[in-house]
Amino acid sequence: MPDGQTKTELLNRLDAVQQAINAQVALDRATAAIDFAETAKTQSIINAARAKVNALPDGQAKNDLQARLDAIEQAIKDAKANSLLTDVTNAVVRAEKYPSRSNILTALNKLAALPTDIKANQVNRGNVADLQERADKLKNNFNQNVADQSAQLALNKATNAVKLFERFPKAIYKQRAIDAVNALPDTPEKTALQARIDAVTLK
Repeated sequence: MPDGQTKTELLNRLDAVQQAINAQVALDRATAAIDFAETAKTQSIINAARAKVNALPDGQAKNDLQARLDAIEQAIKDAKANSLLTDVTNAVVRAEKYPSRSNILTALNKLAALPTDIKANQVNRGNVADLQERADKLKNNFNQNVADQSAQLALNKATNAVKLFERFPKAIYKQRAIDAVNALPDTPEKTALQARIDAVTLK
């Protein structure tokens, strides 16, 4: 066909058709990539799909595909958050059932390791706060039990030292009893043991 207005118009129409075909192919490929991403749910595949979507011309179709991608990423984040919270919850429950130092530390460490966005999330905030309170209570109770046991051991040691001095009223045993009793905090039990030492006459 010789050059002219008719030829130019036909070429322009062909270009428009080709552009429309190319646009539809790009849209179809982006849609297929998102379909795959919705099944695979891995970040690398999501990134590849998003690159295809970003290359599309602005419009409702692009917006819809971007919304689907955002929903996939949010679902992945939610699943990760739920998995981490379940893990932390199980750790706290285990520590409550078996309150050993190791289990309590594990629960506290898992809580501390939770990402900030999960802790700050309005949906998770109350649950995380409850788990933290329960774990802190376990820690405080454990520390108090350790302190109570240490205090009881010290009291038993002092009591046995006083008994030994009462049985064998020698200076060496008196000093041992005094040292053991002086190591006790001020309590009625300490006062009573001091009185027992004072009541013994050295031989």
